Amino acid sequence: MDVFDTAPHASTHHVLDEFGFILTGSMVMTVEDEATDLREGDSFYIPAGKTHHFFRTSKEVCSSIWVHFNPYGTGVQNTFLTPPPWHSA
Repeated sequence: MDVFDTAPHASTHHVLDEFGFILTGSMVMTVEDEATDLREGDSFYIPAGKTHHFFRTSKEVCSSIWVHFNPYGTGVQNTFLTPPPWHSA
């Protein structure tokens, strides 16, 4: 995904976890109330259902790869039913 906006893009209702990797540029990613500066080569993880927003901080476009996945099984409905011990719900 290419991030062009310098204003925050908010997202709240994902039922799957998200993982991303920054290819070029930089952005600020905020999950709940914790903001993190991300630059080329950094990765991030967003648990399902967590409010998050992001915006570009580099002069150039921030390019990244995002993957949405369910770490608990094949059914999306299982996402909130049986989280593993390392997952903070």
